[in-house]
Amino acid sequence: MSTKHLLIVAAIAVVAIVFVTWLALPDMGKDTTDPEGDWILVDEAYGEYRGGDIYYSHSDRTERMSISKCAGSEFSYLMESGDSKSLWVRDGDRMMTSDYYDDGDNNCAFMTIEKDVLHVTLACSTTATAMTFVREGASHSNLPEYDPIPSLMTPGTSLDAVSVLLITDEVEDLTSDNYKFVVDRAESEMFFYRVVNDVSETRYFICVYCGHDMFVSTASYDARNYLFDFLRISDGVVYVQSYDDVGGNRYWKAVYGDASKVEQIDFDLSEYTYYGKEYATKLEDNVVSVSDTTDVRLNVLWQFNDQIFIYTKTSESTSANWGGLIHKVKDGYESIVQAVIFLDDYEYLGVYIVHFSKDQKTITVYGTVGGLDSENYAFMQKYDERQIIHHYG
Repeated sequence: MSTKHLLIVAAIAVVAIVFVTWLALPDMGKDTTDPEGDWILVDEAYGEYRGGDIYYSHSDRTERMSISKCAGSEFSYLMESGDSKSLWVRDGDRMMTSDYYDDGDNNCAFMTIEKDVLHVTLACSTTATAMTFVREGASHSNLPEYDPIPSLMTPGTSLDAVSVLLITDEVEDLTSDNYKFVVDRAESEMFFYRVVNDVSETRYFICVYCGHDMFVSTASYDARNYLFDFLRISDGVVYVQSYDDVGGNRYWKAVYGDASKVEQIDFDLSEYTYYGKEYATKLEDNVVSVSDTTDVRLNVLWQFNDQIFIYTKTSESTSANWGGLIHKVKDGYESIVQAVIFLDDYEYLGVYIVHFSKDQKTITVYGTVGGLDSENYAFMQKYDERQIIHHYG
């Protein structure tokens, strides 16, 4: 893959820290998910569909990259490889980034780290890449097995849709069109599947892991556009969310598998408005700058069970529309969402990780935004005040 593809990597790092005595564990007290340092590429897998046929290959090329924390920021990191740079956002034990290019390519990438091994997964237009890096100076032998693909994703698996919804100003139920999720091939670091139904053409997706039991896939939409889907696979059920702005803002939600095991969300935040602060870092022309803290408002326009649609505004010239599926986690609720950001009349594409507290009184958002002209943004928003407002101005 090109350096451009490598550098838009945004990531999620998932690691368990085991606390024992100093004698038993010399690394006691160290952050084993810390991405800072120099890294060497030791393996690269690449996949795509070509006219419905699967193309999958490995590369043994080598490349060196470095990651450093941005001065003045607690959540943004800079990746450098050669003369190129990219900006990441870090949310605890995971990181991610996204970018958008004038040739139409849009990328989102994620990272998982296990001490001296770093895995980068990248969805770019209609292709997927999975890369393994080793910390410079660490051993390249006996690397831990990387196999995040669930056993449910076995070639030949076919899952019927429990529900398929197209959400715009209204909710259109497409379940009767007999959607099916069919797995064509599974490798240790990615899998290939297609979505078939009775009324529209088959879509072919390549899917990679992005941490915390979440996956991202990409497929061709038409001659000029493509899709990004976020998937969560849990207890025999596949939850899929997608956003597209072809012909207007449209959100898709599909659930495949065992209907008796489909999870439900027990709250509704429709018409709530939250207030908070935004902290942002910008990379432009290879120069990093930390922005002033700004006030931000978040409006929950509607919620349909686990599907949520949100509008945020940080100034008269900056706003964003975004949405996704909420699911329960240990300390509350979480979602990975896709966003369209409007900044000074220009459109940008973004990916956000959203945390809701158990009582939904606070929301924390970590985001990455890519735009034209070599611009990348990483930000964190913290909302700790909310009220019900029935009209949004």
